[in-house]
Amino acid sequence: MSGTTIPSPSLNSDSNTLSTLAASVKLHFSFDVEYNVTNSDIVFISIKMHNLSAGKIANLTYWESAENLL
Repeated sequence: MSGTTIPSPSLNSDSNTLSTLAASVKLHFSFDVEYNVTNSDIVFISIKMHNLSAGKIANLTYWESAENLL
């Protein structure tokens, strides 16, 4: 994928825009983590931070789990 620029979609993008973007640059989404991590040049991790409000500390349990897997 040398020379391919992936534009950053805005938070207001709808799912069709994201699907089109993924199809146009051949991004792949999968739950087979071990296989795909070992066979990829770049890995993106996306983890939702639940219910953060002012003064609250983020729960990094899911991030730590992904980090340990990598």
